[in-house]
Amino acid sequence: MDNHAVQIIQNRCDRIASSVKPLYRTADREHSEQNMVEYERIVEAYMDTVYRIAINYAKSVHDAEDVVQNTFVKLLTKQVDFRDEEHIRRWLIRVAVNECRNLCSSYWSKHVDSIEMLGVEPKFTQPEYSGLYEAVRLLPPKCRTVVHLFYYEGYSGKEIADILHIREATVRTRLVRARKLLKEQLKEAWEHEE
Repeated sequence: MDNHAVQIIQNRCDRIASSVKPLYRTADREHSEQNMVEYERIVEAYMDTVYRIAINYAKSVHDAEDVVQNTFVKLLTKQVDFRDEEHIRRWLIRVAVNECRNLCSSYWSKHVDSIEMLGVEPKFTQPEYSGLYEAVRLLPPKCRTVVHLFYYEGYSGKEIADILHIREATVRTRLVRARKLLKEQLKEAWEHEE
């Protein structure tokens, strides 16, 4: 993506972060200043990752923002003892995926047509990236999530299985299915251009 598209996404992430942080300050007066600083650090560090997961599922930017906000509100309200940074990241991804599934299963989501994801078309430095982006967006949600975690977030099949609470064989099956669908979609696009 070009700098303009990145800036749009960053502005949205900043807007979400500013709406979540005040909740922390008013949710429980007993939280120490250190907990507040840690919460804000986690929000800053993982906002982009959670947003990317949400935008893969959501029908609109606003739905994705809702998912991100709900994810960080749960971080605020749940008492979770994290072992390390990777545990935080996996927990946030797991919660975001669950929030996305809740969103997708709602009556509203099932009966409202999809609107444009960003409101403006993302611009890519190389034209083939645009085709790949659209092809990934057209994948079924289960395949799209696995592709995102594998290629964009860099998780292994076993790690994805742990995050999504599915078998590793299921992850591999979804990756194979996604690659096959992408190959067909991209092949059709290239043949159409010739």
